[in-house]
Amino acid sequence: MGDFGAERRERPEPKDGDPFAGRTIVLTGTFHDLKRRDLAQRLQDRGAKVASSVTGATDLLAIGDGPGADKTAAARKFGTPTMDEKALREALGLPPFIEQASLF
Repeated sequence: MGDFGAERRERPEPKDGDPFAGRTIVLTGTFHDLKRRDLAQRLQDRGAKVASSVTGATDLLAIGDGPGADKTAAARKFGTPTMDEKALREALGLPPFIEQASLF
């Protein structure tokens, strides 16, 4: 009830020992070839809770290009660990993003 025809997706069980399982993660900035909703889904599939703002309960702030000043300031205030896109991609088992040089 309340789905209004939305397709339900089976979520895989998180693997034991997964570094994201049970963690609250906030995303900020732009992640090169990944949409934030897709990245959030990958994290949720691994057992993480993806939140929209940094609080004292946040376990990790994942930072892409052009991160929000409020989120990074809150992470500093609360002592929240951060992870850049390169490390996040590696931890998720995604290939590295390779910058393309401009032809102009």
